[in-house]
Amino acid sequence: LHGTHRRPHRAPHRAGIVNATPPAGVTAVRSWTLPLHGLTKPPLSLNSRVNRWEESRRKRMLADLTIVAARQAKVPKGLSRITVVLHWQPQHARRRDGDNPGPTVKPCVDALVHIGVIPDDNTTHYLVAPPVIHDPWKEPGRLWLAVIDISGDT
Repeated sequence: LHGTHRRPHRAPHRAGIVNATPPAGVTAVRSWTLPLHGLTKPPLSLNSRVNRWEESRRKRMLADLTIVAARQAKVPKGLSRITVVLHWQPQHARRRDGDNPGPTVKPCVDALVHIGVIPDDNTTHYLVAPPVIHDPWKEPGRLWLAVIDISGDT
């Protein structure tokens, strides 16, 4: 898979990167950082042109990485409402469309539903948030998810 990297890298929270702030008008109760280890760029994008088997394989990989990271971060089950923000820190400074990494989030949210973090990914339980593209850094790019519990907000 193009864009993967096997060398382990620092978790975002140890690298001095702070979780995303929740969308405007939302007060975060709790949040968890889920590093997507081994990925240097979003495997799915709005401009992806891969066959359905490759797309399916990438979705399964994202789901598996999300499940492992959520269990390691001890994200609790049974939350009533969350938002999930995809963070990407690329290696190189290039022009990038901010919406392009969006399709990478869907399999991750589906995985959180699968393990019981939220009961469904409808608008009652999941607030869609745009991806965040950070300034580049010298090492290979990295991706992580910020899962933000917004259960106390309506």
